[in-house]
Amino acid sequence: INQFSLSGAQQSALAIPTKFAVAPTTGVRQNLAFESLTISPNGQRMTTATENALKQDGPAATLSNGSNARILTYNLGAGTPDAEYLYVTDPIAQAPVPAGQFATSGLVELLDMGGNDFLAIERSFSVGATGAGGTGNIVKLYQFSLNGATDISGFSALDPLPGGIVAVQKTLLLDLSTLGI
Repeated sequence: INQFSLSGAQQSALAIPTKFAVAPTTGVRQNLAFESLTISPNGQRMTTATENALKQDGPAATLSNGSNARILTYNLGAGTPDAEYLYVTDPIAQAPVPAGQFATSGLVELLDMGGNDFLAIERSFSVGATGAGGTGNIVKLYQFSLNGATDISGFSALDPLPGGIVAVQKTLLLDLSTLGI
């Protein structure tokens, strides 16, 4: 994660923990890596998240199961990773048409509201399916807090899920497909 000036000169870089590095059996999956990025209102914390589980954390989302995404926070004052939290995504909302075509569901955006409170957008997409607006997209807005969630930064793998881990608890605020637009 790099910071650049408006003229294009690199100003700083934040290290990404090695568990996220792409390898044959570990790390982020293709097109399911860091999709979101937010900075706390006080400018002290940056947060990102994987769209789905790392390879070693379990499967990607399916029609019947969500996926174990990781939220990664940085202490911007120190320029170092701070903590990680488990965020369980929703399953894929609709089967692709025809069956076997591309379908995914994941955590695609975050907004740090300050303290430990966040808004999250999850998006499910299936080729050929018709969701909101006649497309294969189903988009949901959630609220969650890091309070009470387990810092999982010390775990290199979450499959099988170690006992005692508490995921962030999310609350659905709005399913955009219910708006009829």
